[in-house]
Amino acid sequence: MTAELKACQQQALAIATDFRCCENIRAQHGLPTLIEQLILHFPMRELSHVKHLKTIVKGIRMSQENRDWLGIADYLDYELQDLLQHYL
Repeated sequence: MTAELKACQQQALAIATDFRCCENIRAQHGLPTLIEQLILHFPMRELSHVKHLKTIVKGIRMSQENRDWLGIADYLDYELQDLLQHYL
């Protein structure tokens, strides 16, 4: 895994923790940067992984629109972490 993706992984866990601890404003401020960094540094060689990342980002956006903070935390804690494990 690149250092950038490792940093994204750690940032995602921190943001998920903030959402779970009702620190929604702080978590929401970090979310756009995280998604931007993921898109910028995510390896594009595996089409299935790129599609999975797209699905995760779409799920995060939908959860954000519905103010489902725990849903976002779940995407960051589980879905994204599982995807990033392929690059460890």
